Amino acid sequence: MVESEENLRSVKIADEIAATRQVLECAGYSISHLSWGPEDAPPVLCMHGLGGQGANFAALAGELADDYRVIAPDMIGRGRSQPADDPAAEYSFQTYQAIILDLLDQLEIDRLAWIGVSMGGALGIRMAGSVLRDRIAGLILNDIGPALDDEVVARIIAAMDAPKSFITLAELTRYFETAFGQFGMVPPAGISWRDIAIQGTAADRSGGYRLHFDPAVARQLELHRSDYDTRKSFAATTCPVLVFRGAHSDVLTSETLAAMQAAQAGIEIVTVPDVGHTPFLDRVQDRQHISQFLASHLGGGGAG
Repeated sequence: MVESEENLRSVKIADEIAATRQVLECAGYSISHLSWGPEDAPPVLCMHGLGGQGANFAALAGELADDYRVIAPDMIGRGRSQPADDPAAEYSFQTYQAIILDLLDQLEIDRLAWIGVSMGGALGIRMAGSVLRDRIAGLILNDIGPALDDEVVARIIAAMDAPKSFITLAELTRYFETAFGQFGMVPPAGISWRDIAIQGTAADRSGGYRLHFDPAVARQLELHRSDYDTRKSFAATTCPVLVFRGAHSDVLTSETLAAMQAAQAGIEIVTVPDVGHTPFLDRVQDRQHISQFLASHLGGGGAG
């Protein structure tokens, strides 16, 4: 039996408590974003992963909202933002960068901190070393570095090769557990793969379920492979950097992490035990690291 859109939304609304959703035209695209906290507080931009959406940051944003203005966009092809008209050309960092720059301008955000998960972290590296070099006060990367192994790229592409819709919620849940679990993702305590699947879907008019992301977003890894080679940008980054790495991750390898330390001797590294790609950063100590980093480099709240 297919759950109703109302029941699916009841789960998702819980993820967006105290959030404001706004849709803006950014670089010619209809872009949705969530925001938490006072508009005059120091801003923190949260950028999701390849198959993610802004609502993925709800729990973290809820903790930061007393002290920060947290902005979490849905990148083109995800969440409630529009899909690409030309996936081969538009699912690329060139497009994403233009969208973010326009979004920041419209929200009148100058100096900010950037929290990026996987793809969102790679985009953050690119922009922190170039067009936002003088505006990003601190860069937090969740299990991503300035290079990706070809074998990992091939696995990501295969994992994202999903049907446009699923007949049952059980089928959808198996997809999420298989596609993301193979990289070592472990749901937080009290959260099931079914919960994650529900957050990542919407009821389809055909009576099934559709993903919140366009599976074609993975074509970026084939057609714009150089997007994920951000070594020059990372070397040019001048802001403080905090890196979280899943202890079992093969997306951010120990070799890549060592190269990052060689390029930026002052980076902070936190290893999250018992997980791979990507950590949910739900541990108390993870949140404390984030709060301390933001307070030190952006101002605002205390150590948490």
